[in-house]
Amino acid sequence: MDNRIRILEALTTAQVGGTEVMVLQLAKSLDCRRFSCHISVLDGPGPIVGRALASGIQIHDLCGRGSYFGAASRLRALMKAQRYDLVHLYGFRMSLLGRLVARSMRPGPIVVVGIRGLHAIELGERLGFRARAALTIERLMHSLVDAFIANSEGSVEFLSRQGLSKSRFVVIPNGIEASDWCRSDTHSADREFTIVCVANFKPAKRQHDLIEAMSFLLAHDLRVRCIFAGDGITRLSAEKLVRQRRLEGVVEFLGMLTPTEIRALLHQAHVFVLPSLWEGMPVSVMEAMAAGLPVVGSNVPGICGLVVEGVTGYLVPPRDPCLLARRIERLAKDVDLRAQMGRAGYERIVTAFSLERMVQRHAEVYTNLADVPAAAPHEQLTS
Repeated sequence: MDNRIRILEALTTAQVGGTEVMVLQLAKSLDCRRFSCHISVLDGPGPIVGRALASGIQIHDLCGRGSYFGAASRLRALMKAQRYDLVHLYGFRMSLLGRLVARSMRPGPIVVVGIRGLHAIELGERLGFRARAALTIERLMHSLVDAFIANSEGSVEFLSRQGLSKSRFVVIPNGIEASDWCRSDTHSADREFTIVCVANFKPAKRQHDLIEAMSFLLAHDLRVRCIFAGDGITRLSAEKLVRQRRLEGVVEFLGMLTPTEIRALLHQAHVFVLPSLWEGMPVSVMEAMAAGLPVVGSNVPGICGLVVEGVTGYLVPPRDPCLLARRIERLAKDVDLRAQMGRAGYERIVTAFSLERMVQRHAEVYTNLADVPAAAPHEQLTS
């Protein structure tokens, strides 16, 4: 008889992003003697599907006819057939659909919602109509959730200010295997200084600010180049800005890369930059730190939880390409400082953000929740 805890990790998309990568790592790393873990995808196949199958993880596609009603029907049939003890839902749309389906079943699985970033929408700096509507829905429906697992304190602070009870949250930071990203070589001092930014192209990531910073750097006669990895809706406008600033040949766009390609890219870089308006806990920054790179990032929740100002890199206000350029310039001119910050970043990942710790904390929370009847949401959970 299989007494393992049966878990469904339910994703909204199967694209390559921080959430998807972390969920795949979690599913691969949970002790298979204690947990049986499947993955489902709401929006249809993507790169994560192939990676999951290659790792021997069973994956279920909820996309098909009938839009959300069809997806709800397929999810209900999946839950009924597999008899999951717990469903862990990621993404605002998946979290709403999943909790409604789970609560329509008797008995139903325990419902956990994963909070990545600001969860409901990409807010930027203002709460627009859609943001307010989404948060109102979340306040009305949060009682259908047994527990929220957030990857950063910043996410909890934001959502608690919007009316969600702080006691319902557990904070489990992302984790990676630092040894998979570290390098043993060092850069030659006369090699062209290379900046790397790995991120999806969307408004909140603000790649445009790094392009503007490149103009400042070249005006100071620095021999420098910038490489962007990733794709998305703002890539075309970023490429247009590069042409307007006459940065062709200095700024390069590589598109979506595999983990192996990203690792190679980080190993040839000198500094990693992420000028986002907000973040949850960016995996790209963690990977860069594990690769021994100093990081220059926005001083926003998520990034400031990883980067220690003046120790592992620099934090700058969002939307300030001039200061961003000055911090990059300081690192470009000081080889020893780069090496010192790189070592400190690697040690920070090893000690505070290991994959082992992340997996262990999830296993503890899953086990504790599985011991409680799913019909009654929990009154109190502590991180």
